[in-house]
Amino acid sequence: MAKRCERKQQKRRSVQKAAGTERKGAVWITRVKAGPHRKEESIPLAFLVREILKLAENRKEVKAALNSGNIKINGVARKELQFSVGLFDIIGIDLGEKKIFYRIVYGRKGRLIPIESSDAKNMLKISKVTGKRVVKGGKLQITTDDGIVFPDFKKEIKVNDSLLIKHPEKEIVEIIEMKKGNTAYKVGGRNSGSLAKLKEINKGTMKRESLVTLEYGDEEAATTISKIIIVGKGKPMIEIGVEE
Repeated sequence: MAKRCERKQQKRRSVQKAAGTERKGAVWITRVKAGPHRKEESIPLAFLVREILKLAENRKEVKAALNSGNIKINGVARKELQFSVGLFDIIGIDLGEKKIFYRIVYGRKGRLIPIESSDAKNMLKISKVTGKRVVKGGKLQITTDDGIVFPDFKKEIKVNDSLLIKHPEKEIVEIIEMKKGNTAYKVGGRNSGSLAKLKEINKGTMKRESLVTLEYGDEEAATTISKIIIVGKGKPMIEIGVEE
């Protein structure tokens, strides 16, 4: 039996919430491909170029724009229509006479949106540490939520900490710990896309995820640790379009 390849399109009505596309319109849209980000938490590059940034009107124009090499994700030219674009990714667009930079953030409805950012040209991006393990040679390896792998890292980095990373070199500039008092960014559920102060961390178990308590001004709310990313030790270390 012939091997069935991954589909390149999907129906608009079944698109992931993060894309935030209108349900009415063309039946088919580009399907996001597994890549740096999870499918449920990303949007395809073609969708970003055509339907959000309005840089093209059809698939042919999208291909031409990407093949020109003038559109870069985190400092690297990407030409694949299905390439996954996710949280805090930096979109650089060379218009000839000027360059425009966007950073992908969450809107209040849990949809990924681009915001024009002046500090994005510094190519600094925050990534959350999602795993660590010992690999061959006894070295410690960490992975982040956007698919970056560091084969040898400092022992003080822990799962759920955040890293300020310089792109495209993928160089760790600073470690932002998951600890009380630091600033958290909500990435899902109620208050998605907002900033809060991390007040308390309640350790979980093998079967129960850790819970955190967040302070939104005079209000408090609890959520799971997977729904937040630490973005600063006070003020956010990158521009994300919301005020603390």
